[in-house]
Amino acid sequence: MMIGRLPPSDGRDVDAFEIGWDLHPDVWGHGYATEAAVALLEHARRAGLAEVYAVTYPENHASRAVCRRLGMRDMGETDRWYGVTLIEHRLDLAAPESPDVLASRIATARSRRAVLPAPLDHRLTPAGAYRAQGLVLAERLARGGGRGGWKLGYTSQVMREQMGIAEPNFGPLARGMILADGAVVASGVTQPRVEPEIAAVLGADVPPDASLDEVRGAVAEWRIALEVVDSVWQDYRFDWSLNTADGSSAAFVVLGDRLVLDDPEADLPAVRVVLARNGEEAGRGAASAAMGDPVAALAWLVGQLAASGDQVKEGDVVITGGLTPAVPLGPGDRVEAWVDGAEPVRVSAARAE
Repeated sequence: MMIGRLPPSDGRDVDAFEIGWDLHPDVWGHGYATEAAVALLEHARRAGLAEVYAVTYPENHASRAVCRRLGMRDMGETDRWYGVTLIEHRLDLAAPESPDVLASRIATARSRRAVLPAPLDHRLTPAGAYRAQGLVLAERLARGGGRGGWKLGYTSQVMREQMGIAEPNFGPLARGMILADGAVVASGVTQPRVEPEIAAVLGADVPPDASLDEVRGAVAEWRIALEVVDSVWQDYRFDWSLNTADGSSAAFVVLGDRLVLDDPEADLPAVRVVLARNGEEAGRGAASAAMGDPVAALAWLVGQLAASGDQVKEGDVVITGGLTPAVPLGPGDRVEAWVDGAEPVRVSAARAE
């Protein structure tokens, strides 16, 4: 895999660069060329290159497919390079990326525990952002034991203000992302933060047209929880579309104690939560911050999923949105949250070696 100057057929000095790859046949078909090319193109962007070419033999359909996945434009046959007839592909590194290409960049960065500068002119539509999210998370869900629930983001004004996001979003949770109380996060995160949430554990499927009372009745139990978020975007600088494409920054969910509520309809919004980091209070909030009531936040998710033919199902864990500003989780840190009548829920980060 390399990026180098293209040699013109007439020997003139032309300032054009190509990306190329040559993989052993034993590793063809695994996506390695695309993954490596995405990382190399990111390096080219940071180095200031305006465009990159790729040239392939007309019959090399595998490499032509890689070029398409990278968002390169097929320019047709040309004989201006290498003195032979080739298919020329061009990528404008300053142009907005397709959702598929953006998804490849996000997935590659996450696999390398790297962060990305947020593209300033991505022009992602909401549909494009959720398409990118699906592509990014498909493999993660498969590795993590399938879908175990959903996360809601920015349902509270305090989180929208902290991150400069104007409206909520959502993303799926893999089963492997849901951890037990007291979990120690040792790997898999780059710039983690933690926020307290109210989690719903579903005892029944929720029909797409469910009323608010039906949504409430489908919840088997409510729990205090901590979400560990981890954005792929450098310094958490992103907009709604980029955050949505990145799965709303979801990394892990730590489930805590069950909430004991005499009257869930009246008592749940009034639940007060305290967040502490390394023994010092870091924030206070209330369950009502999540759209006025976590049930309303859950009903919002039901409606969003119904529009795409999906639904909340029995056994799903749904976290309904951060209730205080998120705090950093550095090496050796311990973060906990508690509510009246329930044991604190805790998460720690492993100490640096």
